[in-house]
Amino acid sequence: MNSLPKPVLTLIISFSFRNRAVCKRWRDAVVYSFAERDFKKIMVRGTASILRMFLAQYPVVDWQRGFERACAAGNENIVHYMAQYFIQRWDTPLAIACKKGHENIVRILIQHGADDWDAGLLGACKGGQKKIACEMIQRGANNLNICLLYAWGKAGIRELLIQNGANISTAIFNPN
Repeated sequence: MNSLPKPVLTLIISFSFRNRAVCKRWRDAVVYSFAERDFKKIMVRGTASILRMFLAQYPVVDWQRGFERACAAGNENIVHYMAQYFIQRWDTPLAIACKKGHENIVRILIQHGADDWDAGLLGACKGGQKKIACEMIQRGANNLNICLLYAWGKAGIRELLIQNGANISTAIFNPN
């Protein structure tokens, strides 16, 4: 059984509905081997089950960087799994998800404890994500003047920040 290539085995498992027990035995009999560089690919396109198989071979990886990569890619499965078990720093992943406009990732991060609304607002302003910027302001982001500098070319976000108290002259002359 170990001679079956992974794509063939995946195809057999995913399309066989009649004999799930046989497919499970085949899947469990195959030994997957990963290279350490596969971690990046798993963060972008993988699933939690693939990540668990990878961790059996490489338990020590740069979790935070991988988590940020999964947030940037919008991989909800991996973000949810890693947020449950591995991650304690939320500011950069939240900013990245806000910048990329991944609303579901932002919700997952908030559910698991992300609360750096200023980082999220800054990311949303950099990425031109008005809906996410509005949510960050509603949740309590108050560093509007600095974010105004990053939203300069984005009229909708700039107006949103000004409506919520950002001051153009303060942002230009005194960003703190």
